[in-house]
Amino acid sequence: VPTGNLTSLVIESYLNAGTIGTATCAFTEDPLNPDGCAFIKAEAIDLSAVTAMLLSTSAFAADCGPEGQSIRILASDFPAIHAVADAAQEACGSAASAFDRNHTTEARQIMNAALTPNPSEYSSVIVTKVLLINE
Repeated sequence: VPTGNLTSLVIESYLNAGTIGTATCAFTEDPLNPDGCAFIKAEAIDLSAVTAMLLSTSAFAADCGPEGQSIRILASDFPAIHAVADAAQEACGSAASAFDRNHTTEARQIMNAALTPNPSEYSSVIVTKVLLINE
């Protein structure tokens, strides 16, 4: 596999163990949490097979928009979103006149204002939705 290609996409979840005040470690992968960690790390979803299938199709590689146009992405500052933007840049960056990315924790708050002008500041917005659940 060539360096720089997206080969897997796994989203992990950190479950609150209810021991924030007494935790002896940040997280554990052991669901029994024998060390009393604050969080239990668990795989939420593995999209590796789907990602590989989508990225291997000719339609994904060929649909980069009009050649010579700029690609400007506003995105959440989240590792999985960085991987998606990396794959887009790998597939479409050479055909674009410019390829710019702005990964920020404020993407959701500024996306409407960033897409309102004509022409808009960004050609694409990728955001995440993270839910925190207290047990």
